[in-house]
Amino acid sequence: MHSKYSITYKKTAIKYLNRLEPKVFDKIVFQLLKISQGFEEGLDIEKMKGYEITFRLRIGWLRVVYEKMTL
Repeated sequence: MHSKYSITYKKTAIKYLNRLEPKVFDKIVFQLLKISQGFEEGLDIEKMKGYEITFRLRIGWLRVVYEKMTL
């Protein structure tokens, strides 16, 4: 299956992800890959107020803020 969206990580995000436990890291990356392929059902996602393409993904105690731009 082809990706619907591409994933680009900011430098600060990469630094943070590298400090996480492998289980948490894997969970975040897996859910971001699901989003990139268009599988958002069942994920805790909310559109950020005041923004057109910015969303928040909740994974336990973590929040991942991302922008959705089509390829």
